[in-house]
Amino acid sequence: MADQKKPTNPKPVAKPKTGEKSMDLFKHSNKPIASSIPPKMAQDINETLRRLRILEERYSNIRKKTQLAEQNMLEDTNNVTEDIKLLNINLKELRKEINEISGKMKILNQEISSSAQKRDLDLLNKYMNFWDPMNFISREEAAKIIEDILNEIKMGRKKI
Repeated sequence: MADQKKPTNPKPVAKPKTGEKSMDLFKHSNKPIASSIPPKMAQDINETLRRLRILEERYSNIRKKTQLAEQNMLEDTNNVTEDIKLLNINLKELRKEINEISGKMKILNQEISSSAQKRDLDLLNKYMNFWDPMNFISREEAAKIIEDILNEIKMGRKKI
């Protein structure tokens, strides 16, 4: 147990003494620049820092706008993708319906081509008018007429 090492404490970071410059180069401080710098140079440095802050703010604003634009583009892309999917589904349904209608039209066309045409119906009408079935007589009527004629011939009333 005696040879167990005790944990060592890390060395404390030394704080700069008054008058020494800090090692934090990029850390902004609100303290004015040391008075040993000529006023013109201090003014130029302050102006440069002010411009740098303005540029950083502009960069930050541009970055936010860019992120917003990217998000909007992603949303629009997703919406367009969904619309395209719906259009594809509708297109498939329309193609299916067109194929069904086309099949029904083929069947209808076959039925029409196998049915009687107008000239055939006109020919039948011509024969019907020629024969005039309303002037036909029945068998009984024909038999009676023949019998009457034969009776008249026998009786000598009518000559053939």
